[in-house]
Amino acid sequence: ARHQKASVYTAMSHIMLAVNPYQRLDIYGSAQIAKSRQAVLDNDASNHPHVYVTACHAFTNLRGYKQNQSVIVSGESGSGKTENAKRLMQCLTHLTQSTGNEKLATQILNANPILEAFGNAK
Repeated sequence: ARHQKASVYTAMSHIMLAVNPYQRLDIYGSAQIAKSRQAVLDNDASNHPHVYVTACHAFTNLRGYKQNQSVIVSGESGSGKTENAKRLMQCLTHLTQSTGNEKLATQILNANPILEAFGNAK
């Protein structure tokens, strides 16, 4: 049922599950990042599961606690790990640019080829 409604994300505490819908969905972009960011700021993220919410949590905690943050993306072959990692990077880049930190945004974007290499490793 969730798959048919394009509800590919489910959140449980600090764990987010994603199901690969094997199709393009119109659930990404700047508007969704803004909604995800607001959900995190309103402490209402559990009602809005999305990969962007995970990125917004990491970004908010990084800035608030001034400590490194980690996001683990795990799954079987074809489960959508690379796509979700790209979406995480997209959101982090957007959030970083919104603070005016272009240097950090560039560093995040430069990490993408490294992630791609891991995603395509045999």
